[in-house]
Amino acid sequence: FNYNTTGVSGDGSVVVGTSGDQTYESGGLYRAFRWTAGSGMVGVGGYDSFASGVSADGSVIVGTSFGPGQASRWTAGSGMVGLGYLPGDIYSGANGVSVDGAVVVGTSSHDVNLYFGQAFRWTAGSGMVGLGHLPGYTNSTALAVSGNGSVVVGRNGYQEYAGAPGKYQAFRWTASSGMVGLGY
Repeated sequence: FNYNTTGVSGDGSVVVGTSGDQTYESGGLYRAFRWTAGSGMVGVGGYDSFASGVSADGSVIVGTSFGPGQASRWTAGSGMVGLGYLPGDIYSGANGVSVDGAVVVGTSSHDVNLYFGQAFRWTAGSGMVGLGHLPGYTNSTALAVSGNGSVVVGRNGYQEYAGAPGKYQAFRWTASSGMVGLGY
């Protein structure tokens, strides 16, 4: 069995990650988990789910559920809930969450390999909103969000298919400035 921790609450009392037998022979049974000293490791998603981040108080976990290949958000009250896709897409994954758990960021794509993905920002009020790409790039991925949810950071990429290396550039996004490249 393999275990991978990917997030910790603000006070360190809640740890999230993924556990399971990740071998080809087993069929790749992964499961998101939430750990506390009192409860130990408890699965929070169905099989083939991954946890990528946790809110500051440990009450919201974000990641991906692979039954539908969808960005997901977990709370004790709702369980693991899919956040959907951008129009025309078939895959999405969440990578980061704001301090209060209200803003989730990640990528949505019409290609499961994410060669043509688009960064997104999700809230309950607006749903999933695409953040676009920098000029000349074919994909963008949101990797983290500020504590208050107003600043999103990540990378843009251009993937070469003939084995040549791709190119990447970091970005910073706000509602007022849109996506701004940070250089190389």
